[in-house]
Amino acid sequence: MFVHEDLITIIFRLANFGLLIFACVYIFKRYVLPSILEHMHQERDEQQRIKEQHKELDKQEKQLLVSAKEQEALVRLLKERIMRWVQEEHRATQRRELAKEKIIMHYNERVVHQEQIMMQQKRLALIVPQAIDTVQKSLEGMYSSENAQQKYMLAIVKQLSKEVR
Repeated sequence: MFVHEDLITIIFRLANFGLLIFACVYIFKRYVLPSILEHMHQERDEQQRIKEQHKELDKQEKQLLVSAKEQEALVRLLKERIMRWVQEEHRATQRRELAKEKIIMHYNERVVHQEQIMMQQKRLALIVPQAIDTVQKSLEGMYSSENAQQKYMLAIVKQLSKEVR
C-alpha cells in the first residue's frame, strides 16, 4: 500500500497546490485586480486629461502668437502715425513761426511807415506856418496896391463865372 499512499499524497499535494493557485487567483481577481484596473483607469483618464490640456495649451499658444503679431503690427502702425504726427506738428510749428515773423515784419514796416508819416506831418507843421507867412508877406507885397487887388478880384470873378456856366 505504500505505492498508493505516495500516489494519494501526490494527488493531494497537486490538489492543494491547485487550491492554493485557485485561492491566489481568486484573491488577486477579487481584491488586487480591481485596484490595479482602477489605478490604470485613473492613469488613462489622467493621460487623456493631460493630452486635452496640452491641446488646449497649444491652441492658446497659437492664439497668443497671432495676438502678439497683431499687436506688433498695431504698434508699428501707431509708431508710423506718431512719427507722421510729429512731422506734421513740426511743419505746422514752422509755418506758424514763418507767419509770426511775417506779421512782425509787417508790423515793423507799418510802424516805420507811421513814423515816417508822423515825421512828415511834424515837418509840415513846422514848414506850413512859415510858408504861409512867407506867401502872405509876398502876396501883401504884390497886391499892396489897389489896382493889383482889383485885377486879381476880377480874374477870380471871371474864373468863377466860367465855372458856373
